[in-house]
Amino acid sequence: MDGFWAAVCGGITPVPLSVGISDEHRHKLLRVARKLGKPLLYTDARNLERLQALAEQVGESTVFGELKSRAFLVESITDISRAGKLYRPAPDDLAFIQFSSGSTAEPKGVMLTHGNLIANTQGATAVGKFTDQDVTFELDAADA
Repeated sequence: MDGFWAAVCGGITPVPLSVGISDEHRHKLLRVARKLGKPLLYTDARNLERLQALAEQVGESTVFGELKSRAFLVESITDISRAGKLYRPAPDDLAFIQFSSGSTAEPKGVMLTHGNLIANTQGATAVGKFTDQDVTFELDAADA
């Protein structure tokens, strides 16, 4: 989740995908990478190895090789002391791309703008009758 928000705050358009749960998810990642052209990949070494093994099984070694050349491994990022430059998006700027499951066809990307996200958050706040006194949190799967 840190990588997602770092990308958003830095003006990079993230494409959140799960790679560690199953071969189906890893195969989807390879299909999405092929569709995007030359995306960056932010993951850890263990998931990169799993992705490589699947790519070899399904004949996607070329796509994997190109993706690996643009991979940033979580464990290799050691210097976080420099402050980043905060990106100030306009409402119509792309916030992230959400891909369909792709279980029955090629995954399809839905482009969501910052304005979409604000409208969604405002709608959820109104329906849930949330106030500034309410607090939400996310439970990391590792903590469950």
